[in-house]
Amino acid sequence: MLPSPTDALQPDSAADSGWNPVQRIGFRLLFSYLVLYIILVTLIEDLDLLSDFGFAPGGRLVNAIYAKTWARLVSWAGMHVLRVNGPLAYASGGNSDGIFSYTQLFCIAAVAIFAALVWTPLDRRRTEYYRLNAWLRVGVRYALAFSMLSYGMAKVYDVQFSISRIGRAAYALRRTLPIQPSACLYGLFKALCDLCRSVRGAGRSPGPF
Repeated sequence: MLPSPTDALQPDSAADSGWNPVQRIGFRLLFSYLVLYIILVTLIEDLDLLSDFGFAPGGRLVNAIYAKTWARLVSWAGMHVLRVNGPLAYASGGNSDGIFSYTQLFCIAAVAIFAALVWTPLDRRRTEYYRLNAWLRVGVRYALAFSMLSYGMAKVYDVQFSISRIGRAAYALRRTLPIQPSACLYGLFKALCDLCRSVRGAGRSPGPF
């Protein structure tokens, strides 16, 4: 019988079975933030990439719903709360590093704080979250593994960056020059290493990080 993910995080003695108030509130905040981040950032980006490969038939629909709901809320918060002057719009496959991404992190943190404030009085009798903490670690590990997997696939299939006209011209010029095979082999080797690390990370024991 396989061990439960909660076995490695159980207290050693009865005296160490409870958490203090700061630990409980901090866990509620961290749990809310990580769950929102995994759903609204990691899952959306992975579905977007998998849809390009044809591995997620419903990914386009999920991204469309995301663009009409949460993405509009992020844009509104950026313009009216943070007073962002630059372009702030959701673009499929192009939000990992930009104003929209940073504004989205702010919105996730604000929602997580609100969720923790609501969660605290509703669950004030709870003294620990060992089981929930264990499953959170499992979820974070798999989210990280899938992110590394998608990142590696983007490098292997060369879909991470779009090529502009200047890039195509430089690539055509490069083909006329002598190219060292080691550079190409190194890029492929690095991408395969990312894929292997993602699979290895997902299969590790769900104990402490």
